[in-house]
Amino acid sequence: MATLSSNPSYAAYISKSLSAALMQPVNYLRNKPSILPKVAAQAVYPVITTVALVETAVATVFTALSTLSLPFTSKIFNNSAEWLKSSSFAIVWSVFNFLINPFCYRVAEFESTAKQIVLSGRFFEIPLNSVG
Repeated sequence: MATLSSNPSYAAYISKSLSAALMQPVNYLRNKPSILPKVAAQAVYPVITTVALVETAVATVFTALSTLSLPFTSKIFNNSAEWLKSSSFAIVWSVFNFLINPFCYRVAEFESTAKQIVLSGRFFEIPLNSVG
């Protein structure tokens, strides 16, 4: 049975952390052509940043503890490390969106797109396929 995460067309849009998953609907609604979603997003970004900070602390502990399972399997460690990377990126992503929200027409909706933007260094250019 095919799952959402096994489908390559959807795999890039699945977040590995709660905080990154929270960013997606907020950014989707924020990109609507009205001032109200932008104001609401401005209030929600600090909440998501707080969630991401707590989640990153928990993910750090889980990743450290998962090293104990490495002699038996690397799957637990790899999943914990992906969770840690995603939650720590969500800190940067939510703070950055908080800062640029008043000045940008659209922001990246998906974690994978936000990471591409960071890697490219083109912070104010959003790929067309990255928004709904």
